Amino acid sequence: MDLSTEGVTLYAVFITDVLKEFDAQDAKNTDLFEMTEDYELDDPYISVPIELYNNMCDWVYKHYGKEKLLEIGKNVGQTAYGSLIENNIIQTDASPVEVIEGLAIAASSLIQDKKNRGWEILASTDNSISLRRTQTFNRTLQFGLLKSIIAQSGVKHIAIQYTADVTKGDEFDEYEITWK
Repeated sequence: MDLSTEGVTLYAVFITDVLKEFDAQDAKNTDLFEMTEDYELDDPYISVPIELYNNMCDWVYKHYGKEKLLEIGKNVGQTAYGSLIENNIIQTDASPVEVIEGLAIAASSLIQDKKNRGWEILASTDNSISLRRTQTFNRTLQFGLLKSIIAQSGVKHIAIQYTADVTKGDEFDEYEITWK
């Protein structure tokens, strides 16, 4: 996987999705908030470096663990879903497959990358979809994001597993999502 981040940006709203889980007044979180001091985050559509987002996610994992990162992933999933609806990429009655297809489309506008990395859909059925992560965003956070965004379609019993894993030598992370 191409891990380069030079020139890759995403909207500030995703930085806000990370920060809203933390108290800025808590001294334990000072380093996290200091990461964002050089950026104007009042405009959710201003572009910020994806490297900032990745560094923030790494910080959260190191200081708060996997569960907190999954919670942030839920926030990001809700933001992404809202963007899909707002931009008429999907309708509120979209199927889980349509939601993920929308996510793959939206990734190219929510994340600005000359290499067009984001998500690739590998296969889908009525109750599953397989996709590949080609962008550098945090791999753990994606479980929260994917579960949250699929849940918006109304399905239950959502399960996500790796079918390929970069930590085990695979070139990309690939996910299989199933539901009932």
